[in-house]
Amino acid sequence: MKYTHTYTHKHTYTPMTKLIDEHAPNTLLHSMLVFSLLVFGYSSFTAYAQAKPVANTASVSVNDVSVLEGLKAQYPDFGIKSVKRTKMENVYEVRIRDRIAYVFVQPQHTSNPYRYFFLGGHLVDLERRINLTTQAREAAQRIDVKTLPLENAITEKRGKGENVLYVFSDVDCGHCRRLHETLSQLTNVTIHTFMVPMAARYDTKRLEKSALVWCDKNRVKAYDSVMRGEVQKPGIAGCETPLLNNLALAEVIYLKGTPTVFFEDGSRIVGNQLKREGFEERFAAIQKLKKGQ
Repeated sequence: MKYTHTYTHKHTYTPMTKLIDEHAPNTLLHSMLVFSLLVFGYSSFTAYAQAKPVANTASVSVNDVSVLEGLKAQYPDFGIKSVKRTKMENVYEVRIRDRIAYVFVQPQHTSNPYRYFFLGGHLVDLERRINLTTQAREAAQRIDVKTLPLENAITEKRGKGENVLYVFSDVDCGHCRRLHETLSQLTNVTIHTFMVPMAARYDTKRLEKSALVWCDKNRVKAYDSVMRGEVQKPGIAGCETPLLNNLALAEVIYLKGTPTVFFEDGSRIVGNQLKREGFEERFAAIQKLKKGQ
């Protein structure tokens, strides 16, 4: 059986260079490191050093624009998207792809004022009880769902379909099957399912099961059947699928695994985290925002 998988989008991903763990010899950085460990037990802030600091009487300008330009010039392969000043002097929030890090800027070290990074830790406002890193990461991981190519998804509408989900799923994924079982309990919902056969990134033969679903006359029924573990029927030879396009899209939106679900507001959840009640609560909150309440 032969399938044609369209592939029109090209995306180049440059991995971050290997990071070197080294605690920064600075009181502020050290305090943040200890605070993170004692209060939260999370993996602590890690200082990244690439070059030894060079003393210099001159200094660089420190503002959002200059720090962003300086970081991109110093670390062009990091995939740095944006920077934002924090409440701490010379400490900036840095968005690296869809991750959040922090850089401690040393203006007097003109050779490399962006030597020290905090990676993998959490910046917390204890007075307001807000995890600023989680807040920033959630914002960084949002997408504009209106840009998603719905022609490459399997769409199912139940009831009025007022609530909308965008699901990235893999037919060979156990967690995806459990999520499918949860989603089957929802009513008044429209579900756009993008099939992303992750193993096909290394072996294109793994496209076949998803292709059988896409090439079925009733894709919704075929998808439901395979997710319930039923035996697949023979498909249509020569059917064109969007599966490789979906895999390319997964890279663009920094999809790290399946299942991943996006809501109308662009927020995402990864894995089988929510039960029916959880989805309904999120739907209610989004509908309330849409109505301006």
